[in-house]
Amino acid sequence: MKRAEVAKLAPKTLSPREIQVLRLRCAGLTNREIAADLGIAESTVKNHMGSVFLVSEARTGEQLALWAQRHGYLAPRDVVEGATAQPELRA
Repeated sequence: MKRAEVAKLAPKTLSPREIQVLRLRCAGLTNREIAADLGIAESTVKNHMGSVFLVSEARTGEQLALWAQRHGYLAPRDVVEGATAQPELRA
């Protein structure tokens, strides 16, 4: 199945956990760091990121960060290359 076909089948919204993972990734954390922070397996983080990429239809991390900003998942100050701190989460 092609990426475009899979994207059509994917849900168009993110779960609360996917949003958490997205924000941490945009803050510069690795899958391993995100997993440790959230108390989940690294493979679970990878699954969440796969869903995030499908919903956003982004192909790169840069495209994903721009998409997240445009769709209100994070503020511009939350995207910091190489950051290790958790971004301030918006309600």
